[in-house]
Formats: sequence, structure tokens, C-alpha cells
Amino acid sequence: MRRDASRMGDEFERSTQPRLKIKYDRREKPRRRFLARAGIFTEGHSGANPSPSLALARQPDNPVWPWGGTMKTMNDLFLHFLQDIYYAEKAFAKSSNKIMKAVGNEQVREILKKAKEQANVPIEALDRVFEAVDKRPRGKACEAMNGLLAECQEAIEEGESGPVLDAALIACLQGIKTYEVTRYGSLLAFARQMGLKDAIKELETLRDAARTDDQALSKIAEGDTNVEASGEKGQDDEGKVPDEDEEPGEPDEKGKPKTVKKPVDKRRS
Repeated sequence: MRRDASRMGDEFERSTQPRLKIKYDRREKPRRRFLARAGIFTEGHSGANPSPSLALARQPDNPVWPWGGTMKTMNDLFLHFLQDIYYAEKAFAKSSNKIMKAVGNEQVREILKKAKEQANVPIEALDRVFEAVDKRPRGKACEAMNGLLAECQEAIEEGESGPVLDAALIACLQGIKTYEVTRYGSLLAFARQMGLKDAIKELETLRDAARTDDQALSKIAEGDTNVEASGEKGQDDEGKVPDEDEEPGEPDEKGKPKTVKKPVDKRRS
């Protein structure tokens, strides 16, 4: 009787404890089963801790795993790059006015003014490319363009109006245009491989327009801007020893790089 009473007490205690309800993705069970067979355990399971190198692969939307990837075919890859540049074009158009206000060179201002006034031209062309693959126009966050625009913002915040700031912004704008040229070039190669005749002409026009802007910026920089910037005199930083050194660290679980700050050994500086 004592054993039965004790067992009943244990069952009553378990029944009164709140149960944790976990909602699993439909891909969760096969992924756990696969990892278990491989001797790898995920969070919430007994066994060895998962290897840090597998942290990125465990993400359900990472294309490393066949059940979680979104780029399985050339069509998927083309659409991914297309959404990327669609976002990038809109982001640059929104930032062009702020960059134009900061730059002093009239030729660069004209390029930015044209980009602002004709911002709808590349967007409409990309709309037609989306139509060629029978997809709704939609952007996808482009971290590369966000980073390039952040460089422009950094130059504006740290620089003083004049030839040096102009040279910095021209270099940043060339990075943006170079990115556009390479992205459109990749999309163009994919379109030719896939036989997308309606998209090829649009992509060629967009690539050539970005290349023209890049070449124009190069001529401006190599003309007077860099010469004037090299003649500017200011406070020299060579005598200063920085307190910290920034180095790239290991990427996080989502694959995004981290910046690690380390103290500088002033004896070696």
C-alpha cells in the first residue's frame, strides 16, 4: 500500500506540473532525426553539445541543408539576385539626395541629381525582368548595398566639406557602381543561360548605365579632385597611437561577421 500511495503521489505531482508546449516546424523532426543518426544533438536533447561549426548549418533557412534551402535551381538563384539588386537600387535612390548635399564637386552632383530624378528608370526595367520570369516585383535586403551606403554616411560624418570629402564620397560611389555592374553582369549571364530573351536587353541596359557612371566618376577623381585633396593640409595623425585595433572575428550563427576590438601594443607601434 505504501508503494502504491507513493506512486500515486508521484503521478499526481507530475500531472500538476505545467507542460511545455513546443511548436515544431514541419521540417524540424526530419532534421532532428538526421542529426541524431549522425551523432549530433540539438538543443533540448541529451547528448553531446552541438559543434560550433554546425551552428550555421542548423539554421532552417540556410541553403546548406536540402530541406531548408531556397536556392536549389538556377531559377531560384536568378530570383534571389534579382530581389537583391531591386532592393539595392531603391536604397541608393533614397540616399542619393543626402550624398548630393554633402559633395561639393559639381560633376558628381550632376550624376547624383540624375540618379535621383531618374530613380524610377531602373526600377521599371527590373519590374519588366520580374515579369519575364513571371514573378511579382519584390526586394530582399541587400547587406552589401547597406554596407556601401553606410560607408558614405561614415565619410559624411567624419569628413569636412572640401576636396578630401569629395574624394572619399567619389570612392564610395564607385564602390556602389562597381557592385551594380557585377550584379547586373551575373544576372545577365544567368539570363543568357536560361534563355530569358526579354530580360537580357533590360539587364544589358542597366549594366551599361552603371558602368558609364563608374567610368565618369573615375575621370572626375583622376582629374582635379584627387589632386586638390592631396594638397590639403590638416592635423597629422601619424604621431598618434590608437588605443584599439579592430579585427574581423568569427561570424555569428546567422553568418554575419563580427568586429573584435583589441588593445594596441604601443611598444610595437
